[in-house]
Amino acid sequence: MLINLLLHTPDTEGILNARTFGKLAHGAYLVNIARGAHLVDDDLLAALDSGQIAAATLDVFHTEPLPARSRILETSARKRHAAHLGRNAARRKHRADRGQNQSARARR
Repeated sequence: MLINLLLHTPDTEGILNARTFGKLAHGAYLVNIARGAHLVDDDLLAALDSGQIAAATLDVFHTEPLPARSRILETSARKRHAAHLGRNAARRKHRADRGQNQSARARR
């Protein structure tokens, strides 16, 4: 498993690439929660297609939000998009908070 938390610098731009993926055990997992500029999208897609990367969890992208016709989204069966998970969690919390406020009003 490779978890990227690096700062974005000229030296780290594009560091998540075919060369890096080739150093991992076949079937490795990738988690990128740093910056979208670290990832070479085409190299990730090729690594997913070959099985070199079994799955990827991505919280950041070069372009945000991703365009509707993004290859990253088209192959999302093997990827988790943490930004989407976070947004859903925020919605659930908002609904729960709203429900607690309504319950408190009803008790008065």
